[in-house]
Amino acid sequence: MLLKEYEVDPIYIDLALVLYLIFLFSATFYRGDGKTSDYNLMPFDFLNYISEVNLSTFIAALLISVMLFVPGGAYLYIKRIKFAYSWQILLSSSLVIELLQFFTKRGSFDIDDLLLNTAGGCLGFLLAKVVHKRITHEKQTTTTKLSH
Repeated sequence: MLLKEYEVDPIYIDLALVLYLIFLFSATFYRGDGKTSDYNLMPFDFLNYISEVNLSTFIAALLISVMLFVPGGAYLYIKRIKFAYSWQILLSSSLVIELLQFFTKRGSFDIDDLLLNTAGGCLGFLLAKVVHKRITHEKQTTTTKLSH
């Protein structure tokens, strides 16, 4: 496990996951009047609404959809789940959320959210990998300097 390399107790990472899931649940289900049950099955349909809303609002909504799953992707990397499985877990998780929003009428099923959430999770996985490699490289460099 990656955490042993950094002397981090895995319980803290699992606790962070629980807090993240509570945040994710509240962010995706506790909004609106609870009567929405729309759906969008057209990929990249959100691009049609650029002219209808303020550009900063559009970009913020786009970033939120991506950023919601970044911690999930990082968690999967930390737990050493291979990327081939991680993106499927992220896609499935987003699909479950979208379906629950639709059937509980707490939001809409949106294929764009599914794609953006999954992309955000993959981004989190890759960012965690880059950070891990950089830290590992710096540790090796420091160890090499100290041994000479």
